[in-house]
Amino acid sequence: MFKNSGRKLQTLATLNFWLFVIAGLIVGALLGKNGVFIVICLPISLLLGWVSSIIIYAFGELCENVQKIAQGTTRPANTRPTDQSDRFDTQEDFDDFCDALKKI
Repeated sequence: MFKNSGRKLQTLATLNFWLFVIAGLIVGALLGKNGVFIVICLPISLLLGWVSSIIIYAFGELCENVQKIAQGTTRPANTRPTDQSDRFDTQEDFDDFCDALKKI
C-alpha cells in the first residue's frame, strides 16, 4: 500500500482532473438545457481541475525523484566516503603524489 506512493499520487491527480471535468459537464447540463451553462461551467471546471491536480501531481513527482536520489546515493556502512588512495593505480603512485604535495 505504501510502496511507490509518488506514482499513486500522480494517478490520483489525473483522476481528480477528469472528475472535475465530468462534474463540470454534469452541472452545466443540469443548470441549463440550451447549452449556455455548459460553455460557462466547462472552462471553470477545467481551470479548477488543473489547479488542484497540478499540486498533487507535482508532489507525486517530487516523491518519485527523492526516492530515485535515495536509491542512487546509498552505500554500505563500512566504506569511507572519500579515500584518496582509490584514485591511484598503485601505492607507489600514491606515495609520489604525497611527496609532491609535501614539496609545495
